[in-house]
Amino acid sequence: MWMGVVAAPAWADQVSGLYETQVLVSDQSTEARADSINRAFEEVLIKLSGDANVLHTLQGEPLPPASHFTQYYAYQQYDSQYQAWWLDADTVGQYTVLDVGFDRQMVNQALRDRGVGLWGQNRPGTLVWLALEDEGERDIISSRDEMADMLRQHAERRGLPLLLPLMDLEDTSQVNVSDIWGQFAEVTRAASQRYASDAILTAAIYAGHRGVWHARWSLYQGRQVTNWENSSDHLIDIVAAGIDTAADNLAAHYTLAQQNLTAQPAQIVISDIRQAKDYAAVTAYLSTLSPLSALKLVQVTPDALRFEAMLQGDENTLNQAVSIDDLLVTTRNDTVSDSIFSFIDDDEDDEEEGDDDMSTMTLADQSFVIHYRWSPS
Repeated sequence: MWMGVVAAPAWADQVSGLYETQVLVSDQSTEARADSINRAFEEVLIKLSGDANVLHTLQGEPLPPASHFTQYYAYQQYDSQYQAWWLDADTVGQYTVLDVGFDRQMVNQALRDRGVGLWGQNRPGTLVWLALEDEGERDIISSRDEMADMLRQHAERRGLPLLLPLMDLEDTSQVNVSDIWGQFAEVTRAASQRYASDAILTAAIYAGHRGVWHARWSLYQGRQVTNWENSSDHLIDIVAAGIDTAADNLAAHYTLAQQNLTAQPAQIVISDIRQAKDYAAVTAYLSTLSPLSALKLVQVTPDALRFEAMLQGDENTLNQAVSIDDLLVTTRNDTVSDSIFSFIDDDEDDEEEGDDDMSTMTLADQSFVIHYRWSPS
């Protein structure tokens, strides 16, 4: 039996809204709307790939215009008292944003066709310990502070699930602002255990000479630590840049973890095949999933398909990949129809004949068999 030597990372939080965003608009003219949809599309591509430079890494043919992928758009008006991330510091009165949504399957396919990996919906919950020095006072930003909304809005723009500490009695008894300011990693890790996050992000932000803001950031992923600094004239910009760098690093870490996983042979069973077109659609879809290679359809029954493939990683790796599109639903073995069990058992004859390298696997051992139900929208 194959045993994995590199474990896939735990991605605890499922992120929604990956295919939609909001952008600030100057007016509701056709020209302004087209420009806003283009900006929204770029934001969605960055959110999906986890790469701020995704538009510069596309391979093959150029992408069609953003309007080709647009599913809906709608205008919304807000008051400047609602401090959204896109507002300039001097914005007053009402402002207008454009809500834009894009077609999930069309965008996914376009990115895959151009060699772009998709981060998926399950992403690392990241706990932020941010120490802010303002007018000589240093404090740790808690989940109830106004600045917490700024952090969450930026993280949402990148599709990054963010947590902030409660700074209740339990937190304050374990960590203080000097620990964050001094980047004392072990103290911060210990205080973070109650939140069970997948990653920890710390920052020390202060206003320096002539009011320029400076920040020192540290991102902890397991025992791996990434440090960087940035500066800006505006606090909101320095926070945005820090969240962007953290998101880029987390997405790159996920991609590298996937690449380092050992490949193993797998049996993939797809049930609820109702029509002839499902047969072709399932085969084409599985061929687009990056964890799978050497895909081969080996058996067909009236309502199911069985494939053999090499899977880079394990069942969690494949579940992460299929979660992006929502076309396959994981099923327990006891929910699969008798016809599927019967055609899996038929493979015992193939093993005796020895006419298939993959047939040497013991299909009764469910570590090699992954079950899904076909569920197109």
